[in-house]
Amino acid sequence: MYLQKTDYLLCTDYHSKYIEIKKLTLKTAEPVISALKQIFRTHGIPRRLHSDNGPPFESKQFVNFTKTYDIERVTFSPKYPNSNGMVERAIGTMKAILNKVIKDGGDPNLAVLEYNTTPKFNFLSPAEMLLGKVLRTILPTKSSLLKPKFPTEITVKRLKDNQGKQKAYYDKTAVKLSPLKPKQPVYIQIGHRDWTPGTVLKKLDTPRSYLVKTSEGSDLRRNGDSFKIRSESKQQSRDLS
Repeated sequence: MYLQKTDYLLCTDYHSKYIEIKKLTLKTAEPVISALKQIFRTHGIPRRLHSDNGPPFESKQFVNFTKTYDIERVTFSPKYPNSNGMVERAIGTMKAILNKVIKDGGDPNLAVLEYNTTPKFNFLSPAEMLLGKVLRTILPTKSSLLKPKFPTEITVKRLKDNQGKQKAYYDKTAVKLSPLKPKQPVYIQIGHRDWTPGTVLKKLDTPRSYLVKTSEGSDLRRNGDSFKIRSESKQQSRDLS
């Protein structure tokens, strides 16, 4: 996450939506690994870690780190909001909150704490879901509310039901693209609105991901929903006109 001319590592828990933010001195594997180790030292080691396939996460050093910590690496295609939608929303939310706090001369750390202690889904906060207790903030809180408690089966069920509804809505509205084949002409999404001609090189191991080559000769990794089918005949006639 890039904010106020500074790079940060944002890490969010899939189930609770709890957010951790660490400042990065460089966007390389070593600072990223160091930041993750600090987070894991507090919250434990996750079974699975989702990230984009940027240089820090594709480096040999990071691969060795995840092997040592027994973490399954899962990458999603960059610029694909449906694949990494939760992270994109978390980044957007944090940027909006922190930009306002910094502009008003507030404390960014308290802003992140307030986010993590604000109830979501109309019942529990991310901190309660992840840590099993209400965290103390600068706001007055009854001592009885600060006693540790743990999510009940009903709480977990409500959370899963909510996530299931979100998935059902996406499945209902999303336009599914047929599997792509090598050498198939496509339009590739660049950014949010721009599309450029390209060709599929091969299917990748990650679900619905492909390696493609743009008309400029660049090789890109993209998710299937970042493509539109391109007709060669239409493209040729357009180029000749």
